[in-house]
Formats: sequence, C-alpha cells, structure tokens
Amino acid sequence: MRSVHRCVTAALFAAILVVPAYCAVNAGGESRELAKSKSHYILVKPKNFDANKTYDLVIALHGMGDTAENYARIIWQFIKGRECLLAVPEGSGKAGPGYAWNTDDLEKVIEMLADVNNNFYFMEMN
Repeated sequence: MRSVHRCVTAALFAAILVVPAYCAVNAGGESRELAKSKSHYILVKPKNFDANKTYDLVIALHGMGDTAENYARIIWQFIKGRECLLAVPEGSGKAGPGYAWNTDDLEKVIEMLADVNNNFYFMEMN
C-alpha cells in the first residue's frame, strides 16, 4: 500500500509541474525549422510580445536524453514573468527518449541565433 501511495503522489506531483508548464509554452511557443542543419528549435516569446521592441535572449541547451520541447517547458517556468525570448535548440544525437549534443551541433546553435536575430531582432550582429 505504501508503494502505491508513493506512485500516486509522484504522479500527482509530476502533473502539477508539467501541465502548467505545457500550457505556458503552448500559449506563446513555436517550433521553428532550421533548414541548413535539418533540425528545429523552440522559441517562446513573452505574453505581450511587441515586434517593435527589442528583447533579451535566453538560450537553453537541454541535457542528455531530453528534448527541446520539454526543456522549454521547464525553463519557461523560471523566466515567464520576464520580458525576454527563450530559444531552445535540440541536440542531434539520439539518447534514450530524447537527444544529446554532438560537437557539430555548434553550427545549429549559430543558425538558430541568426534565425532569431533575422526574425525577432534582439541585437546587432557585426
């Protein structure tokens, strides 16, 4: 009985953490394609995003076995009250249920940065 109680408690705890985060990312998050690296990243904008305004950019790299979508949900819970953009690319190496980072994934991060800069201007690139 005690182990069943622990499982139910763990499931409820996970639901409390994951469901609100999922809703927050879906409210303003989008998956953006990266043509050159044949991949994607998740971009989350502030609730009242204004295309005429500049924003700080937070880049978050998920850990081994995670996905860009899941990590964006987690990170957004910590920064959702701030006026910033969140960009989360996805590693290319398969690792368990998600992905891991390879040395050639640096090009993907650079491509993502260029996409954010070209479409949502946040800094001057020299």
